[in-house]
Amino acid sequence: MKKYSLLALTLKSLCAGRRRCWGQLHVLATAMLLCGTAKGALVLDEQFSYSDGNLNGQGGWTVTGGATTAIVGAGNLDFLGLDSSSGKQIQMDGAGGTFVKANGSSALDTSASGNGIYFSYLLHITDGSTYDANYEVVSELAVGPNYMCAVYMKDNGGTSHNLKFGIRRATGGSPSGSNTTPPSNAPSVFIVGKYEVSTTGNDIAKLWVNPSPSSFGATEPTADIQSTSGGSDAANGAMFGGFRFTAGIGAQVDSLRISRSWADVTPLPGSQIGQKLAFTTQPANAAPGPTMSPVVVQVQSAAGGSVASNNVPITLSLSAGSGTLSGTLTQNTDSSGKTTFTNLSIDTAGTGKQLTATASGIGIGMTDAVSCTFAIVAPRTSAHSSRSAAEASGSPSHVWRSSSRAMPKAPSHGLRTATGR
Repeated sequence: MKKYSLLALTLKSLCAGRRRCWGQLHVLATAMLLCGTAKGALVLDEQFSYSDGNLNGQGGWTVTGGATTAIVGAGNLDFLGLDSSSGKQIQMDGAGGTFVKANGSSALDTSASGNGIYFSYLLHITDGSTYDANYEVVSELAVGPNYMCAVYMKDNGGTSHNLKFGIRRATGGSPSGSNTTPPSNAPSVFIVGKYEVSTTGNDIAKLWVNPSPSSFGATEPTADIQSTSGGSDAANGAMFGGFRFTAGIGAQVDSLRISRSWADVTPLPGSQIGQKLAFTTQPANAAPGPTMSPVVVQVQSAAGGSVASNNVPITLSLSAGSGTLSGTLTQNTDSSGKTTFTNLSIDTAGTGKQLTATASGIGIGMTDAVSCTFAIVAPRTSAHSSRSAAEASGSPSHVWRSSSRAMPKAPSHGLRTATGR
């Protein structure tokens, strides 16, 4: 619990001499850390279930380079032996813009060789005139502030003009090319990559192009190609979960997945059936009475992937801690399989509170989701605020009060009255 101790000491130093302040912050910090430890199996399962048109501003994606860089449209790409895609797909215009998914909140552990981050997506070339015999960057994995595992593509030449893919640990320089060269008119190409930690040398970027379906949902096979050049190793604790595509080629992209597990990014058919609920936005600490920050519940597969399942009734209840949970407690999921509770409140202060999400109707049988613990903390009283203001201004915070005890007499210093002489 080194991370906890450091945060606790920091907060304690900020509240030195203020026992009540320290107590409240200790409660908040503890709840934050408990929620921070919750992890889904899939860090990102992007099925592009958005409104048709420009991807910019939808689902945390930022598009640069023009209005047609990344267009959401109907249809899906599939690959033999892989679980079917859902949602929609993205059409890249080949003009060279980018679309970036904001970085996630999962941390990379660099303490042991082999630890790493897997990603996968499907690609279909729609315009052969947008690339040539020179490598073009297709995608990059965000690890901390840097982009790693740059995947490249080019025309492999010859009479067939097949596709050749390569990878580099970071952008810049020449990538290492794969020997798997799928035809340019292939219905889809399945790309799998990995950023792998090495404690004995440079970290490794690995690439698989159309890996064998026999490995799907199982263990990592031997990579087609790997690279240890380009950039520096990622730092321990670097956050990941973000991604960047470069629309330098005219192509469609579908089903982007990021995880710590090979099996998660190569799901078998049927593995994306809704089997459980999960809090994808946890309940946050709040005050008694006012509306809490929105809480989001998602239908997921057994592996933790988001499942598009519409009109599943989800009910929230306060399953730990005291008080009454108010608001719209039952809502149906949208087309992406999620529902957002926007008007929740709890009337009683306390710690260790938890919410439970339960599916009903067509969702009967799904496993309930239990949230991280959170706190409802009463605001400071006005008396405390007045005392704090007085202390801040340098004025004494005490006041005289009446007492049954007599006021002390002033000393006479030996003086006598006139009658006493």
